Amino acid sequence: MPPWKVIYPKVDFTLSCYSKACTPVSTYRTLYLEHRELFSDYEPIFTDGSKSESHVGSAVVSLSTVITDALPISASIYTAELHALRIAIEHISLSRGKKFIIYTDSLSALQSIVSLHSSSHPILVDITYALANHLKKKDIRFCWIPGHAGITGNELADTAARSATGSSERFPIPHSDLKACFRQKLQSVWQSNWDQQTENKLHSVMPVLAPTVPSSSNRREQVIWTRLRLGHTRLTHRHLLFGEPPPYCEICNVPIGETHTL
Repeated sequence: MPPWKVIYPKVDFTLSCYSKACTPVSTYRTLYLEHRELFSDYEPIFTDGSKSESHVGSAVVSLSTVITDALPISASIYTAELHALRIAIEHISLSRGKKFIIYTDSLSALQSIVSLHSSSHPILVDITYALANHLKKKDIRFCWIPGHAGITGNELADTAARSATGSSERFPIPHSDLKACFRQKLQSVWQSNWDQQTENKLHSVMPVLAPTVPSSSNRREQVIWTRLRLGHTRLTHRHLLFGEPPPYCEICNVPIGETHTL
């Protein structure tokens, strides 16, 4: 879409300025009620997405209806949240009302809509075009609200998203979601093969395949970490350089290896 045709949505992030760890639920409810009073002439619509090991769903709750949709299990929670927003805009387009405010607890989804990086996700493309078409005719606003804060509409949307049913076979999955799915599958196959390598001396040191070196470490620290895990240290390999017998642990009465250095 040409930049001159883009209509920037109105998004309220006021409630996100309050730290969720330090803000009581009652305070959030009071702030939400104050916001509703300020925009009392706007019809509220609540959206939410849900993802578990066996289910992904999106839901929209308005004053008159509840809309749910199931997504493929490979879809991310981010995709589910965006899909819920898209459903809400479609619902608004069919409504006779003129003023709407969409409440969601997905901060990342709202930030994406504001930044208008539509090329990064296909659903964002749909939302961008839909807003460009409908914002000329209707006043649509967005507002972030905290999840699980006792806000009735949000709680209803959360419950509906968790129980969303229906066919999800034709839902197009973004490549970013598939990439994460493939990475998880490859990791599972790799781990399964590694579990069978019980004779490998490194298996006892690293039974679970995962990053072993802190990402914040420098090159020198990475070398030390790697040598310790492999057991390639002066303590364990000095005898090879000087033709000496291997050192024994006085407590275990076995040759000193990587389990002693870790």
